Amino acid sequence: MPDLSLDDLVGITATSSIFLMRAWGDSMRGCGIYDTDVLVVDKGKTARPGDIIVAVIDAEFVVKRLAVDTHGQPQLLAENPDYQPIKFGDAETFEVWAVCVWVLHNLRGI
Repeated sequence: MPDLSLDDLVGITATSSIFLMRAWGDSMRGCGIYDTDVLVVDKGKTARPGDIIVAVIDAEFVVKRLAVDTHGQPQLLAENPDYQPIKFGDAETFEVWAVCVWVLHNLRGI
């Protein structure tokens, strides 16, 4: 079996825009992101509807699925029915900080 490098797998290079961050909470468990998982995120990717993103809302990071409603307004969706969508009006904004590209899940717990 050939060696597998995590750097090669997720695209980490000297000039990459890849970062690791820890997920907290259970709002994204429906897509396989669990509390304390490590997210591999890419600040160089352009977010598209359907992507799991790291967004900044009121100086706080959130991980949600990017969507667009029927009126063309962005919204952020949890992957857990216990959470309501985060909707934005014309005057409200959020920043897409990065696109999630991989999830590292510890099978033994922390």
